Amino acid sequence: MADHYGRDLNKSHINPCIKYTLFVLNFLLWLFSICLIIIGVWALIERQNTINITSYLDVFTEPSIVLIVVGSVSFILGFTGFLGALRENCCLLMFFYLFMLLIFILEVVAGILAFVYSDQFKSTVEEIVDRSIVQYRVDGDLTNLIDFTQRELGCCGGDNTYRDWSQNRYFNCSDTNPSSEKCGVPYSCCRPQVSSAGEDPDIINTQCGFNVQNQPQTNLTTIYVVGCVDHFLNYVNQKAYIVGLTVFGVAAVQLLVMFLAFLLCRQIELECSRYHECKKRGVNNFA
Repeated sequence: MADHYGRDLNKSHINPCIKYTLFVLNFLLWLFSICLIIIGVWALIERQNTINITSYLDVFTEPSIVLIVVGSVSFILGFTGFLGALRENCCLLMFFYLFMLLIFILEVVAGILAFVYSDQFKSTVEEIVDRSIVQYRVDGDLTNLIDFTQRELGCCGGDNTYRDWSQNRYFNCSDTNPSSEKCGVPYSCCRPQVSSAGEDPDIINTQCGFNVQNQPQTNLTTIYVVGCVDHFLNYVNQKAYIVGLTVFGVAAVQLLVMFLAFLLCRQIELECSRYHECKKRGVNNFA
């Protein structure tokens, strides 16, 4: 049956490819968000009463809180996206679309501000790194993250290189510090050593960073003497094309799901119009 515009009233306007593509993508995001929340809550419980937040910057030094926040936002997006697509609910789909649009706009604004105010952005990053160094050994998750970063990037400390570790109570050089690691740095600052015959190359010399803060930088050959902030920025500049492709890929996926949600919502509205039109014409066996 067709109306006076020539449209087939027995043909649905909703494209199943669009519907189920949006459903699958958001369902996977929803499952991933649940994993993030579970890991974050578990890490938060393990921390017990050791969390100390005195500034908004401290949030970035708490991996458990970051995981919970990111997981919660992803949970809301994934749930409204896959349920809206599955139930063909325009309210949920428009909420998903507007939420994604808000996040996309905030990302663009943050990127522009980071570029325009690059000096202030770098100072903020340096402050976050300094706060992380102070919390080293207090938070096991943060400790592992710092050790992983220093080993993988081949760096030590923040902006002031290995001497930044004097801010940590285990490594500062004060006369009242009873730690055996006084004036030292973590083992993750150590350079990999070429093993001699018969030595196991997988064994790490965890004492190579002892007392290095009292030595001039020119004499240090056992640890990395490059700060992690500058080293990371240089690494990003060297891999600018990879960073650019990654940012472009993330933005493309965001725009894709936003477009699919908007398109599906439009198709649902057309389907509702078709339903009322068919009902008015007395057609009960439409698709």
